[in-house]
Amino acid sequence: MVAYLIGAPLTEEALDGHFEACAAPDDLGCVVGWNARSSAYIAGDMELPYPPDEHRLCTNPLSWLSDGVYRSAQSNEGAVFLDSDDWHLRPAYADAQCVDGTLRIRAPLEPPRDLMSRILDRVLGAGNWHPVEYQIFFMNLRENAMSRVQAWRTRRPSPQTPLEL
Repeated sequence: MVAYLIGAPLTEEALDGHFEACAAPDDLGCVVGWNARSSAYIAGDMELPYPPDEHRLCTNPLSWLSDGVYRSAQSNEGAVFLDSDDWHLRPAYADAQCVDGTLRIRAPLEPPRDLMSRILDRVLGAGNWHPVEYQIFFMNLRENAMSRVQAWRTRRPSPQTPLEL
């Protein structure tokens, strides 16, 4: 199916030809990943460095493409912040664009966070959205997973068709 490796410090070179980065919203047998940061984020000591000659994997969860095209918050089906007491759906929560291998996002409000999560935010630095990378795009992830399952069902051989080896 698909590996959603969100938040992992992953480069296309690290895939080493064993896996491909997903190129379309319904690709199968590939990898999706991103590291979300605000445009004002400044890397601190906790930021893992990438080799300068490698290309970071960045899939925009608002389009499921790695094309670097800006996608407005209107493409965001909704955020759900699970580490707070306020779990309601927040449609159009943030926009997104892959810039130099980083998913740059803007959100109108700080996400609701519990105490431990706010402490983690302080350690990682303002604008490091790593703790909520799934949650900001929760509904888009859910919809994409269902779409890829449907693509797999459509493309797999029927039980009556013998497999070719």
